[in-house]
Amino acid sequence: MKEYDEGLARDYGSRWTIEEEVREAAAGALSDAPGRILDAGCGNGLLLVRLPPDAFVVGLERSPWMIDEARRRAPRSRFVIGDLARLPFRTNAFTVAAAVNVLWGMKESDARRGVGELARVAGRAVLDYRNRANPGILLRRGRDARNPFHKISVDRFRGWLRAAGLTWTERPIRRPWSRGFLGALLSRVPGWAPHLLAEGRRPLPL
Repeated sequence: MKEYDEGLARDYGSRWTIEEEVREAAAGALSDAPGRILDAGCGNGLLLVRLPPDAFVVGLERSPWMIDEARRRAPRSRFVIGDLARLPFRTNAFTVAAAVNVLWGMKESDARRGVGELARVAGRAVLDYRNRANPGILLRRGRDARNPFHKISVDRFRGWLRAAGLTWTERPIRRPWSRGFLGALLSRVPGWAPHLLAEGRRPLPL
C-alpha cells in the first residue's frame, strides 16, 4: 500500500486530463492574489508551483506521500496534513483559499462542508466542480458509479456556494482542440462544459 501511494503521488498529473486545464484556469485566477493563499487538497503540488512566488502559501493534504512530493516541487510552501471538510485554521486566516480538482471526488456531505470551510477561512475562494450535464461526464458516471459527486447537479453546488455566503462568478473549462475534436466541440455547446471554475467572495465583517 505504501509503494502504491508513493507511486501515485509521484505520477499523478503526468498524463494530460481536463484537470490540467482546470489547474491552469485556477492559476490564472490566483495570479494576482496577495497575502496568504491556502491550496486545500494540494495533492502533489501541481497548482502550488503556479502560484505567485511572493505569496505566503500553505498546502493542505490528507496524504503524507502527496505532501512529500509537493514539498519537493514547491519547497518554499508550508504544508499541513488535514481534511478540507474540517480545516485546522482560524476564521479569515487566509486572503484566498483554493480547492482545485478536489471537491468532486469527496462524499457529498464532506464536499458541502468543505465549501463552507473555504468561505470561513478566507474572504475569497477559488474552486471547481464537474458538470454532470457534459456527455463525457455522463459516460463516466456510468463507468464509475462509486464516485458520489457525479450525482451532484451544478444547481445544487451553486446552492452550497450561496449557503456559504459567497457571491461568485463562473468560468467554463473546455477541452482544448488539440485533445480531440469531438470532445472539444461538445465542451463548447452551451451548458456542456465539463468543468466550471467558480471564484467566490464573502463580505468581511466591518
